[in-house]
Amino acid sequence: MQRRIGSYLCLAVAFTSVGLTACPKDKPATTPDAGSDAAAPSDENKDPCLASCETVAHCQGFPLSGCEGEISCSRWPAANWRSEVSSAYLACQKRCPTDLESCNKVAFDVAGPARAIDMQYATACAAKKSACKAARNDVCGGQTLYREATVTEALACFDRSCEEFEACIDALFE
Repeated sequence: MQRRIGSYLCLAVAFTSVGLTACPKDKPATTPDAGSDAAAPSDENKDPCLASCETVAHCQGFPLSGCEGEISCSRWPAANWRSEVSSAYLACQKRCPTDLESCNKVAFDVAGPARAIDMQYATACAAKKSACKAARNDVCGGQTLYREATVTEALACFDRSCEEFEACIDALFE
């Protein structure tokens, strides 16, 4: 069974699909002592999704065993994020914020303004989305978080058919 985590879903012992900001109210977050990041799992040289899962589990007081097996972070964080963006996002999570959306803001703040390649992607994506009327809303956003090489590679996805381009982007941006 795949368990989704990240900015929109919540970790629970059974990892139910509940909004992360709407985790069980009767389960207070356990925050490490001030200055004690050692209590949180180390994410050095670790898959960012696994590091995020373990950090959120730690903050929510859930066992780390819930992060074993196949998990999906729904791009929060993604393996192809720029290193400074991923580091800032994971550092934010380690502070166990009560509003996890604040870590999303940190990621976008660190990414900074759109690069030329991001604008090229946004233009190509909007055109493809218009041509393929059934395109999902999350396909054309967030490219500023990703490495330039990944965004460049994603541009080729817009040359594919309407049925194929979203899967192509998903494969690059997961």
